Amino acid sequence: MKRTVKILAVSLVFVMLAMLLVACRPNRDYNKAKENLEKNGYSVELTIKSTEIAAFEASAEVENVDAVLVAYKEVGDKLDGITIIYFKDVSSAKKAVEQLKDESVGLSVDAFNSEYVKCSRSGKLVYTGTKNAINDTGWFFLP
Repeated sequence: MKRTVKILAVSLVFVMLAMLLVACRPNRDYNKAKENLEKNGYSVELTIKSTEIAAFEASAEVENVDAVLVAYKEVGDKLDGITIIYFKDVSSAKKAVEQLKDESVGLSVDAFNSEYVKCSRSGKLVYTGTKNAINDTGWFFLP
């Protein structure tokens, strides 16, 4: 009886861990991220047209971009904002994060309302922005 209870307890822990990992991954649907950001008061621009994407790929020197989402909102005299690049495949996202990770956003750290997160990747997504904006996408919570 004790052995059965131990096996059930360990199984339950693994199931809960799997649910936690799945629940914390970013939403891959750019329309859902756009909706969440707009609901939280951000001005959002979503680019999915091929000519605009081609221009972005050339200027940022990346490839296989599916969509680009840029959102910001003013909080007093400071900004919260996020840029999300959706790639068609993971390998392109990995190359892009390596290429873009040292890029400067052109604003001083004092311009932001919350801590700025440098370029990061999650699956096919590459994102950078303030912690508040990342949390407002509805993906996961950054403490």
